[in-house]
Amino acid sequence: MDSSLKLIGKEFGFKISERRKRTGIHFSVSKTWKAATHLGSRHPRPEPQPTPIHQPMILPPELLDHIVDYLHDDRQALHNCSLTCHALVPSARFHLFQKVKVDHGNFVRATRIFAGSTSYLADYVRHLSLELGIPLGGSSFAHLRTLLNKGEIPVLLRVFMLVLSPRMRNVTRLILKDVPFDRGIVAMLAPNFPQLHSLSLFDCWFHYNNDFDVLLKDHPLVRNLRCGRLSSLFGSAPTNGSQEANEPPPVPLHSLKITEAYSPSPLTLMPWLVTRTDPEEYTYTLYRLGQVIKLHHSLLEFPSLRHLHVVFYRWRTEGMPPNFYSTQQSSSHSPLLLDVQEVLNAPAVLSLIPRHPPTITTLTIDSRMHSGLLAVTLLGWLDPHAFVRLHTVNVFLHLRADDVAALAPETWAAMDQTLSVLLSLGVVNILNTCKEESHTDAGKSAVLERLPVLNARGVLRFDEAERPRF
Repeated sequence: MDSSLKLIGKEFGFKISERRKRTGIHFSVSKTWKAATHLGSRHPRPEPQPTPIHQPMILPPELLDHIVDYLHDDRQALHNCSLTCHALVPSARFHLFQKVKVDHGNFVRATRIFAGSTSYLADYVRHLSLELGIPLGGSSFAHLRTLLNKGEIPVLLRVFMLVLSPRMRNVTRLILKDVPFDRGIVAMLAPNFPQLHSLSLFDCWFHYNNDFDVLLKDHPLVRNLRCGRLSSLFGSAPTNGSQEANEPPPVPLHSLKITEAYSPSPLTLMPWLVTRTDPEEYTYTLYRLGQVIKLHHSLLEFPSLRHLHVVFYRWRTEGMPPNFYSTQQSSSHSPLLLDVQEVLNAPAVLSLIPRHPPTITTLTIDSRMHSGLLAVTLLGWLDPHAFVRLHTVNVFLHLRADDVAALAPETWAAMDQTLSVLLSLGVVNILNTCKEESHTDAGKSAVLERLPVLNARGVLRFDEAERPRF
């Protein structure tokens, strides 16, 4: 075993074994060799006649990379390619080790691979993910409490920060889940990942809000940030007036995605987070009607915002009756159904209030499978004066004639009237949310019938080739 692995195992208190399992190839070769030894000697075959020597065909590396790229999702085929030819090894390794996830079940194996005799494989890692959740219970809040009480750092977190991270210098995307952040953890992460440009944090707890600021400052190339259910134990650190006056400007970002599901914790970091960032693209997922206020607050804080993406996620349960939209009555008292009922009673609650002067040029509304009412209502209540620069609208709907007809005619009329007065509007893309395409033609006809003005202007599009990528 590599001496470095012995030292790592001794330092962190776990055993690392380099014993390899017998593969199918090894077994078949050994079995064939044993059978061949019992065949005895054979008469020598006549020497073949000499043939003209031809230069072996050599393909350029770029073409080999392009060929292997077609196998990016077939790990067995990539393994076979790496064992076939030396020229295919770099391309196969690029796909095999491009994405690595480290958790309690595999961190010992990851240490053996990336810190032992094959440590050079760490150069192929581009997307790295860490999930710290304890299998037997616990959370990042409990981890943070332990750290603040001078307790021991979890072994997995120590191995990740001190052993694995320093070796993966080419990581461009980092995903951390259930990780506690105090000043010590932020400091350990600072010298790692010099090429990081995309950071995702989920269910993480910070000691102070300022620790998040330091984390972004230590990785200045980060331009894509995704956050979900972030919390801060003590909020803003106590500062004097001069420090507040010298507060650094917001961090410029290319894209910011916030996936904030319902959480009972009142210590959410999100209201403070939107004041410290300035994205060009902003994606916000709405789980409850009460989050519309948070969306408005964030829109007022982004002076550079150009592209807004609103996602309505699971606003309808299986118990909703088919004629819910037409009858405007709910047979259940579920909070999700009550939110939809409130939108039916007062559609103005979904009106967006962006920053002035207007900056948004692209608006995307993703209604998933069962939130078509919310998407159409939101577009019907846009303020034309606040969206005078709007050029592109992308609407993800379930293009099925029954679902389109289930919405009240006045809901479609409001969308048609509001968008038709926007002189800057160039295209409205109506895209199907499901993979089934047999019902899309009837759904397109139903939408065109209910949006006559936009259809007359020639701005409606149903081309799947123009589907935006997020």
